[in-house]
Amino acid sequence: MKPSDKINKVILEFLKSYNDEVNLVVFKKLFHAGASEGYSNSQIEKAFVAMDRENAGLLQPELMLDAQGNGTLNTSLADSWLSMKGEDYLDNLNHPKEEETLSQSFTINGNNISIGNNNQNSFSDNHSINVTAQIDKLLSYKSKLDPADQATLDQFAKEVQNTLASQDKPKQGALSKFGNFLDKTWNTISPVAAPLLVELAKRTLF
Repeated sequence: MKPSDKINKVILEFLKSYNDEVNLVVFKKLFHAGASEGYSNSQIEKAFVAMDRENAGLLQPELMLDAQGNGTLNTSLADSWLSMKGEDYLDNLNHPKEEETLSQSFTINGNNISIGNNNQNSFSDNHSINVTAQIDKLLSYKSKLDPADQATLDQFAKEVQNTLASQDKPKQGALSKFGNFLDKTWNTISPVAAPLLVELAKRTLF
């Protein structure tokens, strides 16, 4: 099991035991459960964001992190912690299929981002993200960046949008020139940048 799946499993199994109790009390208890498994609060938060409503859709609530890493939990649209997709994903983790599944991972600023069938990262057209809406969200993060990085964010967003709009298959490494920018700003923009990078990887792989 990949490291990302292990921490996801800890989070999902804990929250499933309180699935109908969607509140801050349970959310705070999650960090204690994560600590008992050797995970820091920051690791739990990042994994939660990657699985929340706005990203992988495995969890119904949304966790929004500011530039300082402080989180705000939005439970307004949630009647349970796990979505049906999240329950299916957890079931797959607990009962892994024997056949080999396709996966790929890449690292930004020390954070390993894995994509593939085991991770349920929406590789079917039915679950593709709304690129235009996601680009708009990405650009809304400009105010959280230094002035020098704001211009680079504009360039990055434009290139990502053009690449995803093209009928041609994206080339691996096409955005490598933004590597330093992503390393510097990843902790801030990852909630909105990660789904776009997953979409790019999906189109590169398939």
